[in-house]
Amino acid sequence: MRGMRMKSEKMTKLSVLGFGTRRILAFKLLALPLAIAILSASCSSTKETEKNKSVSLKIEIDYGGIPGAVQKDLVWTHGNPTALEAVQAVAKVNTRPIGKYIFVSSIDGIETRRREKAWYYTVNGKSPGKLAVWNELKDGDTVRWIYKKDVCSPKIDGSKAEVAK
Repeated sequence: MRGMRMKSEKMTKLSVLGFGTRRILAFKLLALPLAIAILSASCSSTKETEKNKSVSLKIEIDYGGIPGAVQKDLVWTHGNPTALEAVQAVAKVNTRPIGKYIFVSSIDGIETRRREKAWYYTVNGKSPGKLAVWNELKDGDTVRWIYKKDVCSPKIDGSKAEVAK
């Protein structure tokens, strides 16, 4: 009984201050979702800031002795690009799926010639060991695309005799 009296006294005090019972209930119903929205917005803004952080890259394209080598600085403003997205930002690139792989088939019209010449890339001077479509770059990376002797086609074709040659 005492608890009921205290609630009733609180309601009476609030009513005296100009708050009606309905307004108090409406405020309580609106306050919780509003508080949740504010908290979730502040948490997601940290993730968005990291996602929107710009990434500076250097992209180089070596056409394998064909004149016209490219060296460009690239600032990426939408998260971290893959090695494929980076080269697509500075050159005309075609890709081709082979089985479960996606390969660069040409850059600026210079096409891969299976078993002869193909496009390969390095990140900071090292072969990354993964396809460009899956290799996410970091700020300050240098990506170099090189048109050189095709050493992968025999492995993909499964012809061990060609690998031994």
